[in-house]
Amino acid sequence: GVLVLSEFTGAADELGQALMINPHDIDGLKDAIVRALRMSPREAGRRMRSLRRRVEDHDVQRWAASFLQALAEHHTTEAAVSVAAAADVMLVTALRDGMNLVAKEYVASRFDESGVLVLSEFTGASDELKKSLRINPHDIDGLKDAIIKAIEMPRPEQRKRMKAMRKQVLDHDVARWSTEFLTALREAAKQGPLETDMESDEAKAEPLAELGSTINKIRRP
Repeated sequence: GVLVLSEFTGAADELGQALMINPHDIDGLKDAIVRALRMSPREAGRRMRSLRRRVEDHDVQRWAASFLQALAEHHTTEAAVSVAAAADVMLVTALRDGMNLVAKEYVASRFDESGVLVLSEFTGASDELKKSLRINPHDIDGLKDAIIKAIEMPRPEQRKRMKAMRKQVLDHDVARWSTEFLTALREAAKQGPLETDMESDEAKAEPLAELGSTINKIRRP
């Protein structure tokens, strides 16, 4: 692994083998990420061994644990939107997940239609956000290639992809989902009560009977 570290952190003086960056220099940050991804395993290993010695010798673990804990704190909606709006690239690399609304929140926050979403194919959102850069998080090389592609993607292509994803997210909101769900439920209710054979297969019949009871209640005036 390769550590890309802000030169403004207190650890910068101790972790000299990290790739130092100025976080205000966006182009420099991108270059550092690309350099880190393309670094040979031998060079990355040499740097990491040196960093581990510094950590072990200077008790940086407690500082790192405190730093990570701070990042895990709750953020307000305004702060979360600000972070999403400021990020040129969003990585959602879940190994197994549901819809993963973080991906949709990022898309909804991109009012200028810029930015690139790198999205795990194992998230439910990947079926809808087809203009994201979909990746298999188990494929490390493929993930690296997707990050580089995202960083180097021309602005016109970013806008084309983001515009399509924003339309998908804004058109298929929770109001539309609930309306379609209730419509489908009413259509099912018109078909009459569900009949179940409790004696043939009780394990399967119980949830069906419960759903049938719910539908019958909906049909009542």
